[in-house]
Amino acid sequence: SSVACGALTGIIAARALHPVGRGELAIVLTWPGFIAGVAALGIPEAVTWTLSARSCTPSLLPAAVFLTAATSILTTIITCVFLPHLLGPNNIHLTARIVAFSIVFLPASLITQTYLAIKQGRLQFKKYNQIRLLTAGVVLIGYLAVAATRRFTVDNAILVNILSVVLPAIAARVRVWSPGYRKTSATDICSLLKRGMTFHSSAVLAIITSQIDRLAVVRFCTVTDIGLYAIAWTYATSGLNIVANTFSTIAFPEIAREPATSAVRQYMLRHLTRATLLLVSGSAILIALSRFLLPLLFGNDFLPAHSAASLLLLASPPAALRQIISKCLRATGTVAPGNIAELILIATFVVGISVLQSANSVLAIVTVLLIGNVLSLTYLCLHLFLRLNIKPSDYYYEALIGRRSLVNDLTRLLGRGRQ
Repeated sequence: SSVACGALTGIIAARALHPVGRGELAIVLTWPGFIAGVAALGIPEAVTWTLSARSCTPSLLPAAVFLTAATSILTTIITCVFLPHLLGPNNIHLTARIVAFSIVFLPASLITQTYLAIKQGRLQFKKYNQIRLLTAGVVLIGYLAVAATRRFTVDNAILVNILSVVLPAIAARVRVWSPGYRKTSATDICSLLKRGMTFHSSAVLAIITSQIDRLAVVRFCTVTDIGLYAIAWTYATSGLNIVANTFSTIAFPEIAREPATSAVRQYMLRHLTRATLLLVSGSAILIALSRFLLPLLFGNDFLPAHSAASLLLLASPPAALRQIISKCLRATGTVAPGNIAELILIATFVVGISVLQSANSVLAIVTVLLIGNVLSLTYLCLHLFLRLNIKPSDYYYEALIGRRSLVNDLTRLLGRGRQ
């Protein structure tokens, strides 16, 4: 699965590069990945929503491709001009590497996002997961190859990551010229862009909140601390991200197709109950084993990442549940609650970092992140209670009554998400 590939590549990179080299690689990969998400302009979600709502026209795909190409060119130019100013004085020596990586990564990533949105909207999860697996598989095979030849350097790792975005982009080409998809117009493009912008604010906020800790670590911490945090983040999220990604990916088109309040309540209660069980149990197990698994998997150099990994594991369940709830609400056309939750997290994080400015350590950053995640999830749970009358006791009742089908449902859902 793509998750297993991601975990293995993290182990290989950590053992080959050690904290300093792993920190440099993390710096190169972090900013372009963040910019690609922001630059999508909500087009992937607009495409998914349109296909899920069965309001697709023959001109949808070429309109999406045109917007993807235009944003790719514009984003790459802007990034090359302004990215050096975002790195901070400690990382300025990596400017040339990051710019070179961005020139290839940004267009390829945006193309792949559009393709995945089409497959998600059509509920073609097999093809959706094949592209995700291809990306992770290329990195794994490439890392194994350079490690086997004893040429595992930061520069070679960057080349492997470039290849990992180029090949999926080629494989994910959208067949604009197939019958029925040959023409588009300014009206079609503007219509899709307008729909995308309705999702864009919430999508950008979600991207910021999902990466705000890494951006802060890359901006304020030393290269060694960045390397340690990269491994803590890999350990804490590799197994748990599949839960959030699987449930949010599947729930969005399901709810978009059945927008009635009763159906939304049923879907959300079922998905949130199962996700909570997996997230809490998974986090507890990983925290208990972290002192043993971190040096075993990544090497003794990364044992100091234990504390950060444990805090990240505490922050993961509320963060994942917030992501799932926000995605489900956006599928109904309700974006404000998700936006408010993301803003609560961002405001808490900014205030916390300002208060702890003299102690801009990894642990201080993760502690503030944990507090922000808890506060934002609390707000969303209150919203679900007021709008859908979902009470805390409902989750227990759902888990208790649905225990017979729980294993089957989880097997089906995770089978889609881990491929």
